[in-house]
Amino acid sequence: MLKSKQTGFIHYNYHAKDGCHDTIPAFENACHILDLLRTKQAENLYEAKFLLEKLLAFQTPSGNFPQYIHEYPMCYDGLAAFYLLAPFFHIHREFHHILPNTLENAIRRMQDYCQTVPYASPHQIALLKASLGEPLGALQAESASVWSDLLVARSMTNQDLPLDDLEKKWHFPSNTFIGLSELQDGKKPGKTLLDVFMGCDLGNHPVMLRKALVKPLNLTPKTASSLIYCKTHKPCPPAKNFHLMSWDGLVCQNSQHYLQCLQELQMDFTYSGEMPEKCEKQIELKFFYPHDGQIQPATTFRLKDPVKMGPFTLTFTLLEGQGEFYGHISRGNRPAQIRTDASYDWQIGLRTVRRDSNVKLRVNIQRADLSI
Repeated sequence: MLKSKQTGFIHYNYHAKDGCHDTIPAFENACHILDLLRTKQAENLYEAKFLLEKLLAFQTPSGNFPQYIHEYPMCYDGLAAFYLLAPFFHIHREFHHILPNTLENAIRRMQDYCQTVPYASPHQIALLKASLGEPLGALQAESASVWSDLLVARSMTNQDLPLDDLEKKWHFPSNTFIGLSELQDGKKPGKTLLDVFMGCDLGNHPVMLRKALVKPLNLTPKTASSLIYCKTHKPCPPAKNFHLMSWDGLVCQNSQHYLQCLQELQMDFTYSGEMPEKCEKQIELKFFYPHDGQIQPATTFRLKDPVKMGPFTLTFTLLEGQGEFYGHISRGNRPAQIRTDASYDWQIGLRTVRRDSNVKLRVNIQRADLSI
């Protein structure tokens, strides 16, 4: 983790492009303090109390906190207090008997401040309601980042809140999320708590500190066998951050097909209607995987040819109907990419030469380092 021996704080910068992390974020350090306290070791308890006292000193008169403590007394992020409520809430609930009253007073000021913010989103309001002990409604979200916030809010309450909507977006055999929205920043997606529960190795990424804020997820399939899972997604309006499938870098962002997810991971795409007249190069189905930086020419493939990308092998087959398809592997950017300075992905595209109005294609995805 990016902990400084000199200051004792976690150093991290959300906006760093050069890899330098000199700044001290309030949120990650509040999570770090919670981790230290939970060890219940004398040395860590002393360090946590020391860091907590220093961090609380940066609360502004309004009740908010700066995103980075060097910005004090300015608060450029008016929503910072919503996220700090969770770690401070857990710290107070579990360790109030060994901590000064300054923490309880700080939480009350944060709650008062949050109630005055008119532009807070529903998932941020859920964090506030949870800290106040108010009941939460059913939890639903479309993006991985919002789901992370709702799971944090859920862990702050004693309610047995249903997670049916999240379970519908989880492919159990492959530990893959289906049908979530998230943006891409260069070669790295926005890391969230859901990535952690998917089993992704995030190394020293600060998002690992957020594990202290949530109860373990228990996502279990509704069917009798964990090897059978079926989920159908109907076409939806195109959105640049919508993912039909996202698995450790490999993504499919198509939204114009009917999709059925089966075991292993198998994805069946139903092409309904005539071929689009203005479809660019008639590539109707696309997958993306981060480019590793090695110089490699673009290439082509045909149906039933195994296509290898990192640890993944994709195989495209025609199940129903008649058609002629030609695969292309080339450099490109997924629609969710927010950078435009380079091509960060390999694009695995299946070009339609001709086809019937109703065709079904299957994409079988296997991962070499995981048996599913």
